[in-house]
Amino acid sequence: MGSSHSIVGDKGSIRWDGGVPWGYLEVTSGRNVRKVKVPVAKENVLGHLVRCLDSGIDTAHPARAGLENLRIALAAYRSAATGKTIRL
Repeated sequence: MGSSHSIVGDKGSIRWDGGVPWGYLEVTSGRNVRKVKVPVAKENVLGHLVRCLDSGIDTAHPARAGLENLRIALAAYRSAATGKTIRL
């Protein structure tokens, strides 16, 4: 059994890994414990990257989109730090 990860709140918890079958979350609310099936990737991220590089197609999350997201996030941090509007 590997390490377990969980999120615990006032009304219950969600646990995965460590004894919870792959593709499921263990959801606990009071005394009620149930396993909920969640979608899982059919291939790992590295496999996806290699397949895309070999075939010359964009990855599921193209680098261009990531760079744009980073540009926006950095502008938001700069705005928060300076109190000024940052135009993009």
